[in-house]
Amino acid sequence: HCIPVYPYFLINAAESGEMSIPLISRQVNDGMAGWALDRIADATGGLGGKRVALFGLSYRENVKETAFSTGVRLIADLRERGAAVLLNDPLYTVEELSRYAPDTFSLDSLPQCDAAIVQAYHDEYKGLDWRELAGRGCKVVLDGRNSLDRHVIEAAGMAYIGMGR
Repeated sequence: HCIPVYPYFLINAAESGEMSIPLISRQVNDGMAGWALDRIADATGGLGGKRVALFGLSYRENVKETAFSTGVRLIADLRERGAAVLLNDPLYTVEELSRYAPDTFSLDSLPQCDAAIVQAYHDEYKGLDWRELAGRGCKVVLDGRNSLDRHVIEAAGMAYIGMGR
């Protein structure tokens, strides 16, 4: 019953200059990609020259949509920091993915990489062989969706970084 009333509280507070929580919340949320990359940089000794496998371009799991996707921001920030981005998203064609990153990979042939980021935990990623990825040089996995089992990642020989944990 309160839903129709709440917007007026926000509008009135914004007009009086008292409403800072939504703005601050957006700033914090928008800064999480940078925070995550700082953690990966700490774990890998910097991102310059590193190869980072990004699992999931889409906004959220199992939905083909890039609007407001953190994946797009991660790709730009990784490039800015001198990293090579290796991109996979089973919902997109290679041609569609190449608009965002020139290097793509298939799940049948995991790439050599220094780090991995799970940005959208699509169903196709649930069967990933994390030991194989570790065997290809991966040192750290960033779980951007709190979807992975930390113990499985660490047992495979990689460091685990969880967003929000």
